Amino acid sequence: MFKILISFLMSTTFLLAMGSELNIDTNTTLFNSTLAISKSTVHDRMQHWVDAAVPYSQSAYYEGYRTDCSGYVSMGWQLSTSYWTGSLTEVCHKITSGIAMGDAILCQTCGHVIMFDKWTDSNHDYFMAYQEQQTGTTAMYYKTQLSKLYNEGYFACRYNNIS
Repeated sequence: MFKILISFLMSTTFLLAMGSELNIDTNTTLFNSTLAISKSTVHDRMQHWVDAAVPYSQSAYYEGYRTDCSGYVSMGWQLSTSYWTGSLTEVCHKITSGIAMGDAILCQTCGHVIMFDKWTDSNHDYFMAYQEQQTGTTAMYYKTQLSKLYNEGYFACRYNNIS
């Protein structure tokens, strides 16, 4: 019987009961969610944090997820861990049209991400979004403008396992 001891405290070595070692790169993502999630489930999960008034923090956790912007999106997509803004593209792909509930609007250069909910105008420029914004605020549902975000360097991306 093989027994695996995994040290998550700065160690990058798996020790196997057989005595062999396997070194891994610390930049390797060990946890990738492969579970499909529906758009309505994403909506319900995002709304839950708004209803609970979860406060923004880059170090606090709520129901297993970091309570910053990328932790909030990770929770919405039901990922197995909290990704950071720069690594969310490992589980989503850029889209240029057809933005829908559950798509993220991501800015890697400015380090922020929000979750699209629904359009509020027929021109598809204004929309409702979910976000954890900054210290001193809680998870929020608000109206914003896509063209403004695109001008600031944001792009839309769709979770690879959304149905």
